Amino acid sequence: MTLALLYLNDQALRLFTETGEQRSESGYVQIDDNGLISGDAARADAWLRPQFSYNQHWRQLDQRPLKKNLRWARSHADMAYAQLRQLLHGIDQPQLVLGVPASLDDSQLALLLGLLKAQSVEVCGIVDNALLSAAPEHRAVLELQQHQSVISHLQRADGQLQVASHELLLDLGALAIQRDVARHISDQLIADTRYDPLHSSASQQALHDALPDWLARLAQQAEYLTELPSPQGPLALRLNRARLQGILAPRTENLNLALQHHAANHLAIAPASDLLATFSLNLSGVTIVGAADAARRGLALGRAWQRNPPPLQRQQSLAIALIDDRAGRPSAARADSTAQAQTDDGATTATHLLYQNRAWRLDQPLSISLAGDQLAVAYGQLASADITLIKDAQGLRVIASSGAHEVQLPSRHKAGEWLQLGASKIALIEVVDA
Repeated sequence: MTLALLYLNDQALRLFTETGEQRSESGYVQIDDNGLISGDAARADAWLRPQFSYNQHWRQLDQRPLKKNLRWARSHADMAYAQLRQLLHGIDQPQLVLGVPASLDDSQLALLLGLLKAQSVEVCGIVDNALLSAAPEHRAVLELQQHQSVISHLQRADGQLQVASHELLLDLGALAIQRDVARHISDQLIADTRYDPLHSSASQQALHDALPDWLARLAQQAEYLTELPSPQGPLALRLNRARLQGILAPRTENLNLALQHHAANHLAIAPASDLLATFSLNLSGVTIVGAADAARRGLALGRAWQRNPPPLQRQQSLAIALIDDRAGRPSAARADSTAQAQTDDGATTATHLLYQNRAWRLDQPLSISLAGDQLAVAYGQLASADITLIKDAQGLRVIASSGAHEVQLPSRHKAGEWLQLGASKIALIEVVDA
C-alpha cells in the first residue's frame, strides 16, 4: 500500500506519495476520434484545436450527457475518471487522503469517491483544502482555480480550527487572468509592431504556453523583459507588474472587498494561487503556502487516519494541535534569495553567476549567448539566446536552449562551482548582503 495525498485544484491536480514521488496534471482533456489525453499534453493542444479541448470537467463534475456526442467520453465524469487513472497509474495500491476545495459540493464529492472506487483506490480520509494551508492564526484561505476563486473563512472554537463558510468569486479564475493579460499583450504588440499574437491558433498556443512562466516571474520582479516568436522574428516584450495590476483591478475588486476586514497576517494563499498575491495590491505580504507544506500536513493526517479512520466525509475542522506546525509559512519563491543558505557539508549554495566582474542573480531567468569566445548575458528569456537558466526550488536548471552548444551544469549548485557553455566557463558565487 502507498499512502498519498491527492490535492484537487483544476489548475493542477497534485499527487504526493509517502515515498517522495510527486505528480501533477493540469485540468485539461483533449478528445478526438483517436482517443483521450489529459494534463499538460492536452493543454499544449488546447488553442490549436479548441473544438476538441475541455477544461470544465472538474468544476462541472457530473454524469449528465455532454451536448456533443463523443466516442471516448459521455460526461464530465468520464473525463475526470480518465484523468485520475492517468495520475494514479503505477502507484502500488494507493491509499489516498483527498484534499478537496470547498467549491466541490457533496454530490460531486460522492461521484469522485465512486470514480476512485472504480479504480480500486482506497480513500482513508477527506479534508477541506483550506485546512491543509491554514495556520492557527489564519481566518481566511484563498484558492485560485482555473475558472473561479474560493475564499474559505475560518474560525477557532473548542481547540479546533473550522471552515465556517466559503465564497465563490466566479469571475476570478486563472484562465480569466491569462486571457486579460493575453489581450493586453496583443494590444501592445499591435501598437508597437502591427503583429497580433491572437490572430492564429498557433500563435495563441505559443502565447498561452509562455504566459504561466511569465506571470510567475512578475511575482519576483516589477518588470520582466522577454521575447515572443513571430513571422517577423523575435519581438521584444516588456511586462510591467503595476500596469497589469491596473488592468486586472476589476477582477480583483470583489476579492479585496471580501477581505477588507482581515489583516494580512490572518490570511493564507493556497498552493498554485500565487497570482492572487501578484496582482492584488491588498495581498502584499500575505503568507503563500507551498505545495510541499500542504503535502506534509496531508500525509501526516493520512498516517493518523490509517490508525484511527474517520467517517468518510469531508473534514471541515481540525484540532489546533494537529495544524500548529507552521505549514503555512511563505513558500521558497518569496524567500529572500540573497540570504545565506548553508548545505550539509558546510558549503554555501550559489546565488549569482560571475562574469567579467559582474554578478548576475540566478533567481530570475538569465539568458546567455556565446559568440566566439565572448558571452553575452541578459535578464529575461530571450529567444535569440543559446541558453536561458534559472535557479528555483528544483535547483539550477536550463529552461530554454538552442542546442547549438554543449551545456554542463554544476553538480551541486554551490558557490565555487562552474557553469560551462561550449568552451566558456562562468563561476557560481554567493552574494551576501547585496
